[in-house]
Amino acid sequence: MAFNTLEYLSQGKIDFLFSSTLYDRMSLIELIRRVDNKNDIINGFLSKLIDIDPSFCFKVIYDNDSYEEDTKKLLAKGEVFDDEMLLNLLANSSWGVDYFYEHISEIEATLKEETYHEIFVMLFKDYKKFSKLLAYYRAHPNTHIRFLFMEYILENYEDLFEVIYPDLMLYLTSITYRENEQLTLFPDLMANEDISHLAYLILKSKYKDKYFMPLKEYILANYPENDLAKELIIPVMIYDTSYSYRYVQNEIGIAEFSRDPDRLFLTSSTEKFFIIKNYPNLISRDILEHYQACYNRFREEDTQLLDLVNMTRLGGKLLEFIDKYLTLSTRATWRYIASGSTGVVYQVGDFVLKMFRTKWSYEDVICPNLFLIVKNYEEIYIRDNRGIVECGIEVQPYLKRDAKNVDVKYLGYFLHELEALGYRYTDTLMSGPCGDNCRLLDSYLDADCADPERLPNWFKEMPLVLVDRDRIYPNDALYIRQLASHY
Repeated sequence: MAFNTLEYLSQGKIDFLFSSTLYDRMSLIELIRRVDNKNDIINGFLSKLIDIDPSFCFKVIYDNDSYEEDTKKLLAKGEVFDDEMLLNLLANSSWGVDYFYEHISEIEATLKEETYHEIFVMLFKDYKKFSKLLAYYRAHPNTHIRFLFMEYILENYEDLFEVIYPDLMLYLTSITYRENEQLTLFPDLMANEDISHLAYLILKSKYKDKYFMPLKEYILANYPENDLAKELIIPVMIYDTSYSYRYVQNEIGIAEFSRDPDRLFLTSSTEKFFIIKNYPNLISRDILEHYQACYNRFREEDTQLLDLVNMTRLGGKLLEFIDKYLTLSTRATWRYIASGSTGVVYQVGDFVLKMFRTKWSYEDVICPNLFLIVKNYEEIYIRDNRGIVECGIEVQPYLKRDAKNVDVKYLGYFLHELEALGYRYTDTLMSGPCGDNCRLLDSYLDADCADPERLPNWFKEMPLVLVDRDRIYPNDALYIRQLASHY
């Protein structure tokens, strides 16, 4: 029957659609949209099918000017455009631009970021048709989308950039300069990543002499931690003649970095470790020695983890914690203690510093605060969009007493008490594959508890605490978010 489906539809015969597969339906929609006499076919079935199968009809007619009113009725009843359909609507219909502009907030709420590039391509191919949208994106209220627009122009229509932005410095915040705009004393700034990359694009452009220095000073004044150094010193990927890509030194960026290395280094949010390893000769001696002294404390084996800490914008916090907790300590001890399945532990004076490449748990609350668990003085995790920890730092008190010779009954008391508090533990307390997860407090009075005197007697006798704040879950949790062992 497939060979005469178009004829059937043109004659108003629609029954076969209700037994066709999803693949056949989608193929038929594309077939109808491609044929020269599509309107004859649509006129044959539309009135019979539009109330029975509105989605099929919508996907056929949405960008066809002959069916504008039908399309708008279907939109009012709940049909929606996906990104590809929206692009087709803008390209093929006479009313799509106005519809897009009138509904832009709700449309952009679900628009994929990569679709903006396709929209921008369309705008510049027919700027007269899309003048209203060009003006809108020029000062988009979302500063990230505005950055994407600026980026597209600089990379594809550089000569037009100053025509569209006669004064770039006026367009770096969420102010849109539209009529009746309610102004604020504290407009949103562009994201650090966006404005730093914009500065690099300007540096490579014909507008370097006019805008790079003002933009650089603006970033240094408004972004105490920024990615400008990263944009300037990280190698760039270029297309090779052998049909492949390779990384080369960023000559333009390094030359610019070398003109003001200390300020760019000190405000760098991610690349201090990289700069010290690769460009130490550019940094002032006193600054270099301070940071080298911190980084040289770590083992060579932890270089990759230090790279990760810096790449995830925790490098500044790491150095801050080292300085803070050495200052608070009664001793200047620094030593490597151990490595586990997910990180490494160092003693920092009277404290321990833990750096993680992940955590087994990716619950919203990874670990509760209980007297059975050592207290975290600092706890900072970077997670991906699934909630999985990509990097983290913790600071805890240093516990000098291990629990190797603790009577096994106390381990039983510990687990019983943990269950009574509403939690269970999915790892081993002692003698696990990665070592011991428990140690002893100097005194039960040091427990993470408002009133230590009310703690159980067994704990007062043997203040056993978990030092690995991970893999603890509520007893009633039917599903736990925990990485598989092969992760």
